[in-house]
Amino acid sequence: MARPIATIQIEIAAITLPVRFNLFVLGRVVPDLAIGDTARGAIAFALPTLLGIVFLMQFLQIALWLPSFWF
Repeated sequence: MARPIATIQIEIAAITLPVRFNLFVLGRVVPDLAIGDTARGAIAFALPTLLGIVFLMQFLQIALWLPSFWF
């Protein structure tokens, strides 16, 4: 039952490490920009996905409706 949630969490885990590396590189390439500032900018992209997981955990039937409709 929790497969959709686990899949999204694995996706976030796979994305997080390269994003951190890219934030570090960006912080070194642009010396006037602090790593904290770039991290706060990246949160704007990660936060909706995390909120989506919380939403799916509350309403799991939304994630299970379409596969059950097709199969």
